[in-house]
Amino acid sequence: MTAFAQSDHSINVSYFWVTVSSLACAAYVLIPALAWSRRFLSISGVAIVFAAGSTVEVLASPDTWEGNIWKFGLAFPVSVILLALTSRLKSLVPTLLALAVIAGIAISAGDRSYFGFVAIVMIVVLMPRARRRRTPGRSILAVAGLLAAGAVVYSAGVALALAGYLGERNRIVTAAQLEASGSVLTSGRSESGAAAALFVHRPLGYGPGVLPSAADVAIGQQGLAGRGLDLTGQYVRDYLFGTGFKLHSITSDLWVNFGIPGILLALTLAVFAARSLTASASGVVSNPLIVFLSVIALWNLAFSPIGSNLYQTIFCVALLSTAALGRSARSISRSDEPDTAFGPSQLVSSAR
Repeated sequence: MTAFAQSDHSINVSYFWVTVSSLACAAYVLIPALAWSRRFLSISGVAIVFAAGSTVEVLASPDTWEGNIWKFGLAFPVSVILLALTSRLKSLVPTLLALAVIAGIAISAGDRSYFGFVAIVMIVVLMPRARRRRTPGRSILAVAGLLAAGAVVYSAGVALALAGYLGERNRIVTAAQLEASGSVLTSGRSESGAAAALFVHRPLGYGPGVLPSAADVAIGQQGLAGRGLDLTGQYVRDYLFGTGFKLHSITSDLWVNFGIPGILLALTLAVFAARSLTASASGVVSNPLIVFLSVIALWNLAFSPIGSNLYQTIFCVALLSTAALGRSARSISRSDEPDTAFGPSQLVSSAR
């Protein structure tokens, strides 16, 4: 793809090798390493080890914090460690406390996304559960329930932010985004407009390392119109189209770099995450860590840049796939990690 695009596009050789090697390391190093580690560690054990390493990496790289160490560094590893530790307990109370801590830090750090993640995890783990094996009908109902929960969390989150309950910074940002485009999603993740316009223009993608031409930039700007961005500003000029195509979505970035195979890879990852989330919502019991990893993977595939979130997403999906391999959600909870899965009934028993 890069060689084909070279006839009418310039190539950033360094970005080419960074993109290719990053995906290769994720596929051929991270996934096998996680699969191997599951021979010796539980799901929560692998999660804690990975998150601890991520924490060390964040603390050693202050230039990546962008003035907000929680939002751009510690949010994921700290959340994973807290949920991995509390999910091992039979009582639901420690998990609810951990979720409350994560939500509180997210509000103080101006991180609306993690507040929403906490809300979805809490909804799933507190869902009423029938005491029988998961069926296709229950899975369909679970999907409908998850979609409804997502809509409720979005609407409630916007309302709380506008009312100032999520902090002054979130109130200002949310109001500005609604004024700019009428939607927090279209304004907050406006890059999707550029990705859609570029896909219509060149559905087969471009190739790793390919630099946007003037025509590509113009098409991307058309897709961004009406989404609250300065079309000639530094973000659009230098970030989105400066050193390559950076569309702030793993799915979009996989497409622009690897074409249709990239989309198929993103869909495969999304299917694993969605199945795990559905199993957690429709099963007899639910593991909050599994729910959290599923939500993070789906969010990153849709809205997070590949450069800073690829390994995190591959980790989530790889761990979810090893958890689900050859087992139903119920058998995972009872045979693989008997002390990590629970439902709302444990909250009652712990209160006694």
